[in-house]
Amino acid sequence: MRRAWGRALAPSAQAVMPPPVPAFFAECPFSFPRQFPDSNLQFASYWDFIPRNIAETVLATKRMPGHAQEFETSIALHAFPELVRQSVIAHQDDPEPTQATAEKGRQLAEIAIAGVVAFLQGMLDGTIRMPVD
Repeated sequence: MRRAWGRALAPSAQAVMPPPVPAFFAECPFSFPRQFPDSNLQFASYWDFIPRNIAETVLATKRMPGHAQEFETSIALHAFPELVRQSVIAHQDDPEPTQATAEKGRQLAEIAIAGVVAFLQGMLDGTIRMPVD
């Protein structure tokens, strides 16, 4: 029953899923930067501001971001440790989350925050601009 239900929903679910944000803007009937030339719209995740070579010196697994892996679990242990179920981490087959520490999360968060601040400052002072085609 469950498989039949999944097959029945899959085609319609895929048909209504929105495209990724950059593709959406590329497919719009108008060009956002041309219509709003004074805007400066940017898309980035916090981990985009952590240079990979620096993250690799902090992370034992050398992988990022990785859902519920060393990187993300370290950030969570630093930012909101009460929400991390450490007993679950210790009793699973995947060893990567066991490499996570709050100290690694602190180091990575500080780098990410500094990068976001610098990026936003660049947006505000005009040195980082949205590309116009």
